[in-house]
Amino acid sequence: MALADLAHFCRARRAPFVAGDAMATGVLIGRQEVFHRIARYLNLSEQEVWDLMSDRQGDA
Repeated sequence: MALADLAHFCRARRAPFVAGDAMATGVLIGRQEVFHRIARYLNLSEQEVWDLMSDRQGDA
């Protein structure tokens, strides 16, 4: 549950680009990097990561 929430917060499944705002884009890229690093530490498969990102897709 916590990792699914983190995926949502990190916008792990959405493009990090924010039109006209390089700083916000950089922040979102950083969030995604942190999410993927944590997922690797937890030894999650790529499919498990995608499943977690999909769980909260409707909460956007």
